[in-house]
Amino acid sequence: MIHKKRYLIIIILVLIAIASLIIILLDWLPFIVDTISLYETRHSNRFKAIVVLLATSIVFITGNNSLNKKDLIMMKTIYILIILADTALVLIQNPIVGILFFSLVQLGLIIRNSVGLKDKIRFAKEYPIKSSLFINTILSTVLFLLFLVKLINEHLDDRLLLTVIIFYGLMLSTSLWTALANYLLSLFPKINSILVSLGMFFFVLCDINVGLSLTLPHGLVQTISSNLVWIFYSPALTLIALSGYNLKSLRIK
Repeated sequence: MIHKKRYLIIIILVLIAIASLIIILLDWLPFIVDTISLYETRHSNRFKAIVVLLATSIVFITGNNSLNKKDLIMMKTIYILIILADTALVLIQNPIVGILFFSLVQLGLIIRNSVGLKDKIRFAKEYPIKSSLFINTILSTVLFLLFLVKLINEHLDDRLLLTVIIFYGLMLSTSLWTALANYLLSLFPKINSILVSLGMFFFVLCDINVGLSLTLPHGLVQTISSNLVWIFYSPALTLIALSGYNLKSLRIK
């Protein structure tokens, strides 16, 4: 059974990699071949949906190989919310509803990744070097997000959308903070904490480009930002999905 699940996960990861490469090809091809229109590259949306579903399937086949039952329930909830958020953004094309759903996604990740955080409240005293690195990373992220909000504010006329983006930015910053704390404080097994931190790092890079693509006027920079989204989103979804596994249980004895 373990052999079959290992092979199934490998197959899913290969399919995600193939679909992601196709997405990159379709999104960036107009920059290389002038005869291909932007309309034709919208077929990449089908492969984007495939990536989301494949990443979600990694979560839903976890079964007894999860970190624990509560974590599995939380992960399933998070990925259902991700599907709803992407549906709102891509199919319904309602950015406010989509961003609010993603806010719930980040809330779920905050709750999930902060399990046991209170029990290690002495972190700053016991790990001064790590604490300094941790704080500097967060401050740098917050300052960059403030710059991004300023940039968005200059190009966005929709005040409600701007408010929702700012709220999401706060949730995203907190989620990144929690992911880094998870790694530095070893709240999860080491490899799982690494997957969580890398996943959130890619998530932040993805959402920065989402914010720019939603607010910048149509043009080269806006198109590049839009195309960069999935270069970061695919690994974010995949890494976070894999972080829910007790990887030791999948080893062949």
